[in-house]
Amino acid sequence: MSVKLPTNHKHLAVICGLKGDVNGLLTLSELSYKADGNQYREWPLRQKGCGKVRYIQSPRPRLCYVQTRLYMELLSRLEVAEAAFGGVIGHDNIQNASIHTGNRFVFNTDIQNFYPTLNSSMVYRALLNVGFIPRIASIITKLTTYKGSVPTGAPTSSAIANIVMSEFDEIVSAHASKRDLQYTRFVDDIVLSGQYDFRHSGSVAFILESIRSFGLKYHNRKTCFLDLERNGSVLITGIDVSLECIQPSRAIRRLVKSGEYSTGLLGYIERIKQVDDDLWKR
Repeated sequence: MSVKLPTNHKHLAVICGLKGDVNGLLTLSELSYKADGNQYREWPLRQKGCGKVRYIQSPRPRLCYVQTRLYMELLSRLEVAEAAFGGVIGHDNIQNASIHTGNRFVFNTDIQNFYPTLNSSMVYRALLNVGFIPRIASIITKLTTYKGSVPTGAPTSSAIANIVMSEFDEIVSAHASKRDLQYTRFVDDIVLSGQYDFRHSGSVAFILESIRSFGLKYHNRKTCFLDLERNGSVLITGIDVSLECIQPSRAIRRLVKSGEYSTGLLGYIERIKQVDDDLWKR
């Protein structure tokens, strides 16, 4: 999707819904990325299963409004790698999982502390690579980072992450394509799959080394390589993927069987069925 990039402060202020108020834009950008700027509410969230705590940074109403406008009017319209499915309009976790249906061998890993690891320098450089001029890239960086990194809980974070990860996605996608493998990334979840056992072909090592070279870390306990003829299925971004089809996770199927489900959940299941039907009509 092509979009005209702003080249001056007033244009960016209009995009952000500030009616051309340049001083308001500059003031908010200076406050938003500072720890003492009082533009975020921050609280701990204990993760299910492991008991670890991660911190959520939620922007206060005025900043949230500006970030939402910035996302809808600009960031969401920028081109990102085809392999990126999280935070991309028209893409979702179901489509992400469906890419790997029918492939016998699946490698899955997860980037550790994803948003907090994406620092403001990474964001600024990525925005320059997209084509933003330095002064505009600087303001957008300040509006979309907090305490020097991408906040967990801002409406702009997934789009900014995709921009930062574009180079990584293109490099890994090119590697995968040359080897008849399928690669996708859904936010911090990375999947590589294929018809043949590529475990010792160098592709797994290539991905892990690429993660490290980009200044990121992967979760050892969330890194695995599966043979679906032996394992039956694998959970990819909340979807159960097998050699034959995609279907809701076992947890969701148990809810349906027990009768403890909502209308929204039924709609989600229908969406999975639709994507699965479309997959086999290709």
